[in-house]
Amino acid sequence: MEFSDIAKIVAILVVIFIVLVLILLAIPGSRLRKVFSAIYFVVAALLGVYVVSPIDFIPDLIPLLGQSDDALASVIAVANVVAGIILYFKRRSSEPELQNKRSMDLNIRR
Repeated sequence: MEFSDIAKIVAILVVIFIVLVLILLAIPGSRLRKVFSAIYFVVAALLGVYVVSPIDFIPDLIPLLGQSDDALASVIAVANVVAGIILYFKRRSSEPELQNKRSMDLNIRR
């Protein structure tokens, strides 16, 4: 088995995995949505660690470019935290409405 054969198999498996995740996300009330909402905070934490770590993609010795990757990581981290908070409150405010709607549906069917 050559490398190209293995790469094709891996690519097919990755596509199948992505399709399955998208299908699970499309299902109303999927618990996978809660997992993905936590990813915002995980990405923000990882970017925060990247900003304070001495290891950089672009070394700080290069003027202006070295600091720009830290600034970009900080902006993306803050944006992820804000998006995660907005998603949390949006989901929290919509949950009682869904519960009331479900109970009304049950009452109508009876």
